[in-house]
Amino acid sequence: MAGSLNLKTKFSNPLKNLLKAWYGDFSKQELKKYLLLGLTFALILSSHWTLRVLKDTIFGGIVMGYGKEIIGMKRDMFLGFAKVISLLLLIPLLVLYSKLVDIMKKHHLLYALGIFYIFSFLAWTYFFLYSPWGLTNCISSPWRLSGWLWYIYVESFGTLFITIFWAFVVDISDQKSAQRGFAIIVMMGQLGGVIIPKIFTKIPSYFGISTANIIALCSLLIFFTLLLIYYFRKIITPDQLQGYKPIESKKISQESEPSFLEGLKLLVSKGYLLGICAIVSFYEIIITIIDYNFTILALKNFQNESQALAYLGSYASTVNIAAFICLAFGINNIQRRLGMKIALSLIPLIIGSAIIIFFLYPELNVLFYILVVAKAVNHSLNGPAIKQLYIPTSENVRYKTQAWIEVFGNRGAKASASFLNISKSIMGAYPYMLVVASLSLGLASLWFFIALYLSKKYSKAIDEQTYIC
Repeated sequence: MAGSLNLKTKFSNPLKNLLKAWYGDFSKQELKKYLLLGLTFALILSSHWTLRVLKDTIFGGIVMGYGKEIIGMKRDMFLGFAKVISLLLLIPLLVLYSKLVDIMKKHHLLYALGIFYIFSFLAWTYFFLYSPWGLTNCISSPWRLSGWLWYIYVESFGTLFITIFWAFVVDISDQKSAQRGFAIIVMMGQLGGVIIPKIFTKIPSYFGISTANIIALCSLLIFFTLLLIYYFRKIITPDQLQGYKPIESKKISQESEPSFLEGLKLLVSKGYLLGICAIVSFYEIIITIIDYNFTILALKNFQNESQALAYLGSYASTVNIAAFICLAFGINNIQRRLGMKIALSLIPLIIGSAIIIFFLYPELNVLFYILVVAKAVNHSLNGPAIKQLYIPTSENVRYKTQAWIEVFGNRGAKASASFLNISKSIMGAYPYMLVVASLSLGLASLWFFIALYLSKKYSKAIDEQTYIC
């Protein structure tokens, strides 16, 4: 019995020491909390990354076409138009979401959104499989409305569902536990984004079935996500559901009458929130430009939907593998040990290097690896750091303004970059490359200084135990 106990101790101590070295010193309940949240995020990213690939390939098949069809009919600009249209239609959805935040408990809203997407994705599956306007119709045309609506619908999932999950996580985390736990959540999420999309995107070519069936599998993942959130709330102790607690005298009052535009009002009136929106925007503008050129080259190099799906699925998995490796080897220690300033300001330097390589070598496989590195570092270092910036903020900021930042900072940036991408056929390849490279380098430079400002405000608020806004 004593020998068994000693063996258990010998095993547990190295594991505990390893976790402590890479992520910090967890209590047993705290570790359980972040492992469950990480598993939940893994399911969310599994469906998200699979749907992102399906978004482009189905839109390509219905609206743009493949191979020579894109080149001959100048359809490459449609991908840019889709991002612009998605932004415009997401705004009324966000207004409705903001209203629901006021009248529903936050975890209930997470359940409601999940159920909505489960049934709506099943409806999309049925439409694509059995409708004469679905995937059985092999004639691509810009007038096929279903392709545009599908693209917008998947964009809404990435904006609303992931945003409210992170708002929920921030709500139950203080600054010290976030430094330890957010890296674990993201690492497990990236692992989910590696395995499931890799498997799902191979299914159509292996079994000769329609890609529409994969949408139904994604709805099943969302169902399991909701079950896991319910289980999480049942077993996690109340002390682990407590978030950032500022000094009461310095706490921001939220007694005013709630408004569905409250999040937007806060965004435009607070420099700190505008700064977060700016660094989210600058990243998305630069990556959208590179990603657009990558996706167009991929669609031109493959002749059908299954081939493009397999290649883009491999790309999605590679991004998540790279992000997982970064987190497994402790990239979070940059922020935990060197501080928020180093973590936030390092990213624009890396992205600036990616811009230069993109300008010099705009080829499919080169862009593949540029995007893998840029997105992996963003997911593993920049993303968790940005989420922590919301900790010293009010509930309205976390649930409402964060969603507006996702629309304007994320989708709005993509739409802005898309106008540049649309102009490529007008300007010509080289002038276009010169313009976007110069703009991107300018944004990366400005991003660096905004990162310094945000890190200073965040550190001051944490030290004084108060809310920023």
